[in-house]
Amino acid sequence: MKEFFWKYDAEIKAIFIVFNLVLGTYVFILYRMTLPVIEKQEKKPTASPQIVVSDECGDECQRVIDESVAQATATLSASPTAPRQSVSTTPVASVPVVAFIPLGSGGSTKERDWITLDGSQFNFDLRDYPAGVRVYWQGNIKARYSHSRCYTRIYDESNLRAVDFSEQATDQTTFQNLTSQPLTIWAGENKYRLEIKSLNGITCYLESPRLVIKY
Repeated sequence: MKEFFWKYDAEIKAIFIVFNLVLGTYVFILYRMTLPVIEKQEKKPTASPQIVVSDECGDECQRVIDESVAQATATLSASPTAPRQSVSTTPVASVPVVAFIPLGSGGSTKERDWITLDGSQFNFDLRDYPAGVRVYWQGNIKARYSHSRCYTRIYDESNLRAVDFSEQATDQTTFQNLTSQPLTIWAGENKYRLEIKSLNGITCYLESPRLVIKY
């Protein structure tokens, strides 16, 4: 192969030179033919690009917006919510009301039968008070001598009966402040009085009688 190139070296070079000349001539002629077209295109006024502003979002834009909204919604749903704090309210206990109604100034007796103490009559109606009202009576009672015994009670004049749980007694010779059990008061406005008696004719004393009303 080398011998071939050495033998025809001059001819190969001549052919290469002729090929280059022919190629160069062809390129020059082609350039001259396209030059007028290029010049016309350069002289042709170029239209200013028009910018079209649209307030509508295309399909791709809308897809991106939908994906962003879905991602934000999923993030909010996955976020842990703060625990709701329960507010505890402490009920305010109502303050009990205690009222007093004086039942005269009291008195004394040696009688062995029940007598009415002067100035002790009074009217009373449960409807004047809230439901669940409790009524008591109290007073200071004593006997003149220790070998006697004194009794007191409230009598219901309207219904002709002694009020249940109203009777109290003592044989002490010094004043004893006694309070009854809750009284059984019948419905309606009724008239009442205080009564007192002695066991054996020894003088009995009652001071500062009064009703005690709690509700």
